[in-house]
Amino acid sequence: MENQTKSSSLYPLVPLTPDEVSWPNYPLTTEPDILQLQADTANVVEGRVPISDFDPAYAERIKTYYKTNGRRKLIGGMASDSSSRVMRDTLDLV
Repeated sequence: MENQTKSSSLYPLVPLTPDEVSWPNYPLTTEPDILQLQADTANVVEGRVPISDFDPAYAERIKTYYKTNGRRKLIGGMASDSSSRVMRDTLDLV
């Protein structure tokens, strides 16, 4: 049996395009360069394209976008940080 490497996966993923990451019902238009950055970031995070395929300056931009992008980790369909915060003013609502 052949050892499976990262490059030979059972279901190879094709890279996403900017059209696939855009949301047509969003009330604000997103610039084409930002859509491309979003698509490239998703491609790198999902392992569709290695980050070494990009030039170093753009690879750094992808890393920065990923770090500063608002994202939430879902666990069981609910956001993991959805617990109520305990504040001093909480009892004022009761």
